[in-house]
Amino acid sequence: MRNKLAGRIEHVIWLLLWIIPIPFGAFSTDRMGLVTISLLLFLLLSIFVPAVFRYRQVKKKGESPYVRIPFILYGGFVGMFIGLGILNGVMAFPIWKIYAGRLVLYTIWMIFLVFLQYGFANLFSYWHERRRSFWYSEFLDPVLYSLPLPCSLLGMFLFPAVSTTDLSGQILMGVAIIMSSMVYLFAVFVLATFAFYFYPKKNSSMTLRMHILSFVRIFVMGVVWIFINVMVFNTKTAIMGTIVFTLMPVLQNNFLVFFSPFVYEAIVITIAVAVSNIVILAFRDSMEG
Repeated sequence: MRNKLAGRIEHVIWLLLWIIPIPFGAFSTDRMGLVTISLLLFLLLSIFVPAVFRYRQVKKKGESPYVRIPFILYGGFVGMFIGLGILNGVMAFPIWKIYAGRLVLYTIWMIFLVFLQYGFANLFSYWHERRRSFWYSEFLDPVLYSLPLPCSLLGMFLFPAVSTTDLSGQILMGVAIIMSSMVYLFAVFVLATFAFYFYPKKNSSMTLRMHILSFVRIFVMGVVWIFINVMVFNTKTAIMGTIVFTLMPVLQNNFLVFFSPFVYEAIVITIAVAVSNIVILAFRDSMEG
């Protein structure tokens, strides 16, 4: 176990040696244009260097210690959105105004982000190898397929702290608009996951009746998911304001903004899947009766 962990750390160190030096050099000039280039270059390298490593190793040796490229990309983007939110929050610290402090924080942030992206990529790969393996997979798999990317993107906007003196009605309204708009992104990911995960494959031996039941099940869980979210995020009700400004510590450098939407949507997805199961069971019983 220790050798395996040491090997993983070695893999990340190799990534750091290829990713960090040039962005660090550009940032250390402290010139606005080069600082911007440093960030953009680092983000690009953090996504594509692991993918290139794997591609070249597989082409040369037929195998690679790095996970498959889809997981590298998915984990990379999830980690990137979380990292950008954290960086924006760190930039509000007083030490960021000091050159040496800024350089140290930026370097630590780059190292942290590479580790985070590598960790997410491996976690997604580990889960994918075990999907559909357990009785709770039909509840867990849709959550892990659909939520990490939109939740990390939402958290990127909601994480950075805003001082109470800068907190205005316009900022609060902006947060509410972001939350409302992100519902559509969640809808794309969640509803697409319902459709692709639960509908049987074309080569399935299921009968036409079972295919129809599968379609009904997807329709039911989609309707339930939409209904709950419409009720919660309806701007004409007080529910949305309670969730956004009471249950979620937005604009406070609080990591709950990444977890709270994930937990909430995971509960909604679980309810939607459970309701669809109940409907299908009732429908089957009525047909058999």
